[in-house]
Amino acid sequence: MAFINEIKAGDFNYRLRIRKSTQTLNDFGEYSKSYATETTVWAIKNVTSLRNINEKFEGDLLQSYGNFFFTVRYDSAWANLIQGTWELQNNDSPNETYEVLSWIIDPRKEYIEFYARLNK
Repeated sequence: MAFINEIKAGDFNYRLRIRKSTQTLNDFGEYSKSYATETTVWAIKNVTSLRNINEKFEGDLLQSYGNFFFTVRYDSAWANLIQGTWELQNNDSPNETYEVLSWIIDPRKEYIEFYARLNK
């Protein structure tokens, strides 16, 4: 991955919500997981490998499932709070969510790269 100063602004063309998970106890003593949006950012979405993509028809649409890299600009307001229970959500299509598998914060604190899997 190139340093952020080598990336053009137009490369960040995918609107992404970064959501943290919370667990609440219901009346039956069971925990239920919910998500709250921590921030909304522009990201670069890249597929890890074409070998990792599975496709299937859902109705009339061909849907792709696989692992992706999302690159976002570093922001100290929330970057140090990231946990493995967080998820990423397409801002334009709320049903498209991604489980965060891992993340890397650039040593120069220019960008954060999330490695994520599309939730089915």
